[in-house]
Amino acid sequence: MFDANKITLNNFEGIFPCRKKPLLIHALQINLPEGFFVDSLEGKHSGKPGDYLMFGVKGEKYICDKEIFEATYDCAAESESDQLSANPGQGGRDPSVHGSVIAG
Repeated sequence: MFDANKITLNNFEGIFPCRKKPLLIHALQINLPEGFFVDSLEGKHSGKPGDYLMFGVKGEKYICDKEIFEATYDCAAESESDQLSANPGQGGRDPSVHGSVIAG
């Protein structure tokens, strides 16, 4: 079996740039002090306070680190999200507008 760990951006011919397709996903930021866990397609994963519980295009659940979420996702306004719901496979939703789980 080939060890792909040896591939870098500079040492392998045929690597090309790609852009991820915009997809409509849903997210909820969870700010519980004890963190949280979820059973994902890859098994049980735990999140830290402030991380996001994500719901994929097929309803699958996974966790996204707060810093990665904020660097990777642009959230849609409610009106844009409604339009995207009619056109699956595009866009995102702003969890700060739609709620979060907080301690209390």
